[in-house]
Amino acid sequence: QVQQAMDTMKNMTPEQRAQVERMAKESNPDDLLRQSQAHVSAQQTNAAEQLKNEGNALFKSGRYAEAVDKYQRALENVTTGEGGGLVKKSCHSNLASCYLHLEQWSKCVSHCNTVLEIDGGRNMKALYRRGQAYIGLKKRSNAVADLERALVLAGPEDGVLIEEKLRIAKELDVQLE
Repeated sequence: QVQQAMDTMKNMTPEQRAQVERMAKESNPDDLLRQSQAHVSAQQTNAAEQLKNEGNALFKSGRYAEAVDKYQRALENVTTGEGGGLVKKSCHSNLASCYLHLEQWSKCVSHCNTVLEIDGGRNMKALYRRGQAYIGLKKRSNAVADLERALVLAGPEDGVLIEEKLRIAKELDVQLE
């Protein structure tokens, strides 16, 4: 943590350094440590957000494998501080979508599971994506269960797409499970 604080100070402007020095003289060590940790946490969250945005641009251009790299790097940078939880959930959701496009079904399921843990099992997109991954894995009952739960959470526009995937899931050969 001390090394992180030192690295952070290297990137500060002279005015920012002067402000930190003033605060150091006026504060006790515990306050300084908390403030330093909050600052580092905010910088890590900003870096993670930037990596996530770069991943989003790659995803939109169909470069899913490259987007995976950005989202994973964002997860390595994200902290549980302010805004970090949202970035973490978003990255896991986006990774699930990438793996769905890459037809890496098990990895998609894993990231959907993480999103569902964060959201208490009530994330329509994660259920929908996991249901599609289960179709790819030929796990009929799992696919049907997830898609039916997603349908309950979906609005009218999403419902049409989910119903189509649900029909496909129900047509899977039951003996494949």
